[in-house]
Amino acid sequence: MEDEVVIDDAVEVSEVNEDELETNESQDDDQDELEEESELEDKAEASDENDEAVEEAVQMIRELKLKIDGEELVEELPFEVTPEQAEYLKKELQMSKMAQKRAQEAADLRKSEQRRESELKDFLNTLKTQPQKVLEQMGVNIHELYENIASEELRKAQLTPEQQELEDLKNKLREVEEKEAQARKNAEEREMEMMKDKYAAEAEKEMLETIEKHNLPNSPYIIGRMVNMVQLAQNNNLDLSFKDVGDLVKEEYTNEVNNSLKGLSAEQLMTLLSNDVKTDFISKATPKKQKVKEAPPSANSIKEGAKRKEEEGTKKFRTKSTSSFFKDL
Repeated sequence: MEDEVVIDDAVEVSEVNEDELETNESQDDDQDELEEESELEDKAEASDENDEAVEEAVQMIRELKLKIDGEELVEELPFEVTPEQAEYLKKELQMSKMAQKRAQEAADLRKSEQRRESELKDFLNTLKTQPQKVLEQMGVNIHELYENIASEELRKAQLTPEQQELEDLKNKLREVEEKEAQARKNAEEREMEMMKDKYAAEAEKEMLETIEKHNLPNSPYIIGRMVNMVQLAQNNNLDLSFKDVGDLVKEEYTNEVNNSLKGLSAEQLMTLLSNDVKTDFISKATPKKQKVKEAPPSANSIKEGAKRKEEEGTKKFRTKSTSSFFKDL
């Protein structure tokens, strides 16, 4: 009996210990969950702070400064964009507005041409139907015009047949002289144009020869410098040709290049050169390999070579089997 009581007490103590262990484990689990939640909250706050810091670092843009045909204007955006987005939108908006402007200019030009055609048509119709009104609008004195016409008709009516014939001859002679004078003028203009073309061709040839002689680059800059110098001399009553200014252009150009490149390192200089110039520069700076001429073969070397070939052929023939020999045939 006493043994049963002791066993029951031991069972009860064991159950109490198990309950306490479960309680402690539950408390530990709750503590771990609280720590995890706290850690997640700290990470979320840190992430929010980083996002806010990034937003503050990136300066958002709400308006763009555009330039259309030299005219600057400000375009407000309905939303904020980053600098990279703003640069893309700026290019697209400038192209779009420029296209709109060109389309509007073309439309205005078509309207202007249509209006001029309509005005010219109305003028011609009015001139046919109401010439007096048109002449008055042009400032012509109608009464004086009529008097001059009537006076000229009266004068012609009073002429004798001989006088009328003489006047007709004078008018024809005047027309012939005017035509000849116009023909001479046209011929002189053509000759002048030919002389200009000839002078231009000779001047161009002289300029190119001067550029090549002084080892100058055939560029618009050098040509412009030479032309400006010759024109300046002619404006000051000095007769100078392109050959005469070649030395001066060479000296000024060399000084300008030297002053521009002074203080630059080799790497900085290479960055300024184009790929074609770099390739040409390297190819000219690299010494070319000279081909070594082989001495002509001597009589002994020829005999030795022939002997070696004969021995190799004999050896090759001997190493072949009979079947392979006939197959090769």
